[in-house]
Amino acid sequence: MLDLAMPQLVEITFDERSGDETLVHRVRNFGEDLWRFFRTGDRAKIDLAVVDAATTSLELLIVAPEYRDLVLSTIRKTLDEHYFTDIAHVSEKPASELRR
Repeated sequence: MLDLAMPQLVEITFDERSGDETLVHRVRNFGEDLWRFFRTGDRAKIDLAVVDAATTSLELLIVAPEYRDLVLSTIRKTLDEHYFTDIAHVSEKPASELRR
């Protein structure tokens, strides 16, 4: 069970079987939009180097648990703006599972 008082890792995965030949480019554009929104790092952190290397998934760290709902709402809104609603899956994990 997630301890919502601790930092949370959000993993966003994209279905690579969608047949979209521009998926990698679109995932990176999506990640750059998230990075711009969270660049101050006071609510969530996303590493631009990770965004630039992304292919079919991204990770974001919610550093201020009190903003969890806002961060998740922003992610979902941005997914919608990038037309990813049908091929993206958002999951939460403890921050200890962050890939290095």
